[in-house]
Amino acid sequence: MKADVVFKRKAMELANKLQGRFPSQLLFVVPALSAMDESELLETYRSSVHEVYGQRIRDRDESFFMTTDDLEDPMQLVGILRGLWKQMSDDERDAVWAYMDMFERLASV
Repeated sequence: MKADVVFKRKAMELANKLQGRFPSQLLFVVPALSAMDESELLETYRSSVHEVYGQRIRDRDESFFMTTDDLEDPMQLVGILRGLWKQMSDDERDAVWAYMDMFERLASV
């Protein structure tokens, strides 16, 4: 399966999980994400997130979610997580990091 297809599926999976946990705060994310083209989504992530902030993500630098204001994030994930991060349990944060690790691996191929 192509990296861009897997990337979008995993992004949708994360968005659905976050929406299930924080339903009133992610009303428009899943529909907007599902409408995005797979290859454009991955390429925008590569250029806007991976190439600029990839090392901080791989280092699991928690401040990345709190201090990155000028980010052109195709999934709006950083902005969403900024608002939710403090409300998440340690297990939920670990799960988000696992997704971010996967996004980084897919953006590297």
